[in-house]
Amino acid sequence: TTVFKKRRLDEEALEELEDLLLSADLGVDATDRVIKEFRRTRFGKEVTDEEIKQALAEEIAGQPFLDLVVEDTHSCYLGDRAQRHDWGYGCGTCPACQLRRQGFAAFMSRRRAK
Repeated sequence: TTVFKKRRLDEEALEELEDLLLSADLGVDATDRVIKEFRRTRFGKEVTDEEIKQALAEEIAGQPFLDLVVEDTHSCYLGDRAQRHDWGYGCGTCPACQLRRQGFAAFMSRRRAK
Protein backbone atom coordinates (compact mmCIF):
# COMPACT_ATOMS: atom_id res chain seq x y z
CA THR A 1 0.00 0.00 0.00
CA THR A 2 1.32 3.41 -0.93
CA VAL A 3 1.22 5.96 1.84
CA PHE A 4 2.75 8.92 0.00
CA LYS A 5 2.22 10.33 -3.47
CA LYS A 6 4.09 13.58 -4.06
CA ARG A 7 3.17 15.60 -1.00
CA ARG A 8 4.55 17.91 1.62
CA LEU A 9 6.01 16.09 4.61
CA ASP A 10 4.03 17.85 7.31
CA GLU A 11 2.97 16.77 10.79
CA GLU A 12 0.00 14.79 9.46
CA ALA A 13 2.21 12.91 6.97
CA LEU A 14 4.75 12.15 9.70
CA GLU A 15 1.98 10.77 11.92
CA GLU A 16 0.79 8.52 9.06
CA LEU A 17 4.34 7.31 8.51
CA GLU A 18 4.82 6.70 12.22
CA ASP A 19 1.60 4.65 12.38
CA LEU A 20 2.68 2.65 9.34
CA LEU A 21 6.12 1.89 10.79
CA LEU A 22 4.67 0.86 14.14
CA SER A 23 2.05 -1.36 12.47
CA ALA A 24 4.87 -2.94 10.44
CA ASP A 25 6.46 -3.85 13.78
CA LEU A 26 9.57 -1.75 13.27
CA GLY A 27 9.59 -1.05 16.99
CA VAL A 28 9.17 2.10 19.04
CA ASP A 29 12.86 3.08 19.25
CA ALA A 30 13.60 2.63 15.54
CA THR A 31 10.35 4.35 14.55
CA ASP A 32 11.15 7.27 16.84
CA ARG A 33 14.64 7.57 15.34
CA VAL A 34 13.29 7.53 11.77
CA ILE A 35 10.56 10.10 12.48
CA LYS A 36 12.98 12.44 14.29
CA GLU A 37 15.44 12.25 11.39
CA PHE A 38 12.69 12.87 8.83
CA ARG A 39 11.44 15.82 10.86
CA ARG A 40 14.98 17.23 11.01
CA THR A 41 15.94 16.71 7.37
CA ARG A 42 12.74 16.59 5.31
CA PHE A 43 9.99 18.39 7.23
CA GLY A 44 8.06 20.81 5.04
CA LYS A 45 9.59 19.48 1.82
CA GLU A 46 7.80 17.83 -1.09
CA VAL A 47 8.56 14.11 -1.12
CA THR A 48 7.65 11.12 -3.28
CA ASP A 49 7.06 7.49 -2.39
CA GLU A 50 10.47 6.56 -3.76
CA GLU A 51 12.26 9.23 -1.72
CA ILE A 52 10.53 8.00 1.44
CA LYS A 53 11.47 4.37 0.67
CA GLN A 54 15.10 5.27 0.02
CA ALA A 55 15.31 7.41 3.15
CA LEU A 56 13.75 4.62 5.20
CA ALA A 57 16.25 2.13 3.82
CA GLU A 58 19.11 4.43 4.77
CA GLU A 59 17.73 5.21 8.22
CA ILE A 60 16.85 1.60 9.06
CA ALA A 61 19.61 -0.45 7.49
CA GLY A 62 22.18 1.84 5.90
CA GLN A 63 24.74 0.65 3.36
CA PRO A 64 24.17 -3.11 3.70
CA PHE A 65 20.54 -2.66 2.72
CA LEU A 66 21.43 -0.32 -0.14
CA ASP A 67 23.89 -2.92 -1.45
CA LEU A 68 21.18 -5.60 -1.26
CA VAL A 69 18.71 -3.44 -3.20
CA VAL A 70 21.26 -2.62 -5.91
CA GLU A 71 22.43 -6.23 -6.32
CA ASP A 72 19.29 -8.28 -5.73
CA THR A 73 16.33 -6.29 -7.00
CA HIS A 74 15.34 -5.87 -10.59
CA SER A 75 12.93 -3.54 -12.39
CA CYS A 76 14.05 -3.53 -16.04
CA TYR A 77 11.12 -4.00 -18.42
CA LEU A 78 13.37 -5.99 -20.75
CA GLY A 79 14.65 -8.30 -18.01
CA ASP A 80 18.29 -7.33 -18.66
CA ARG A 81 20.56 -8.66 -15.90
CA ALA A 82 23.76 -8.53 -17.96
CA GLN A 83 24.45 -4.81 -17.59
CA ARG A 84 25.40 -3.63 -14.08
CA HIS A 85 25.04 0.10 -13.32
CA ASP A 86 25.63 2.04 -10.09
CA TRP A 87 21.87 1.81 -9.47
CA GLY A 88 21.58 -1.89 -10.25
CA TYR A 89 21.02 -4.17 -13.22
CA GLY A 90 19.08 -3.28 -16.35
CA CYS A 91 19.15 -2.11 -19.95
CA GLY A 92 19.47 1.52 -18.86
CA THR A 93 17.01 2.81 -21.46
CA CYS A 94 13.53 1.48 -20.63
CA PRO A 95 11.25 3.69 -18.46
CA ALA A 96 11.82 1.51 -15.39
CA CYS A 97 15.60 1.77 -15.69
CA GLN A 98 15.42 5.52 -16.30
CA LEU A 99 13.27 6.00 -13.21
CA ARG A 100 15.52 3.81 -11.10
CA ARG A 101 18.64 5.67 -12.32
CA GLN A 102 17.05 9.05 -11.53
CA GLY A 103 15.93 7.92 -8.09
CA PHE A 104 19.33 6.48 -7.26
CA ALA A 105 21.08 9.68 -8.41
CA ALA A 106 18.77 11.80 -6.25
CA PHE A 107 19.31 9.48 -3.28
CA MET A 108 23.10 9.59 -3.63
CA SER A 109 23.04 13.38 -4.02
CA ARG A 110 21.08 13.75 -0.77
CA ARG A 111 23.30 11.23 0.94
CA ARG A 112 26.46 13.14 0.01
CA ALA A 113 24.87 16.42 1.17
CA LYS A 114 24.41 15.10 4.73
